[in-house]
Amino acid sequence: MVGYPKYLNTKADYEFVRANFPKEKWEGAFQSLLDTRCNWFNHGEINGEGISDDTHKIVVDEETGKKYQYVYEENPNCRMNQIGYTVEELNKILS
Repeated sequence: MVGYPKYLNTKADYEFVRANFPKEKWEGAFQSLLDTRCNWFNHGEINGEGISDDTHKIVVDEETGKKYQYVYEENPNCRMNQIGYTVEELNKILS
């Protein structure tokens, strides 16, 4: 392989770039694993007020007028989990 890989598909790929390239090259890829680990998930229809804060939001369906509670939480199918890293590992690598 010549130069930085176009795709990082496995934990071995991530460890390879970490061992063989300067931090400026691979830091963004590792940070992206952390940044994309959470997503908004619908927790169902609500009657009443619901919760609105940094990790909760209410979405109103414009067609039906129904309100739904969304929660910002870790996605169990996120790339970080698929590759096999933990939040602690990534924080340690990036620090």
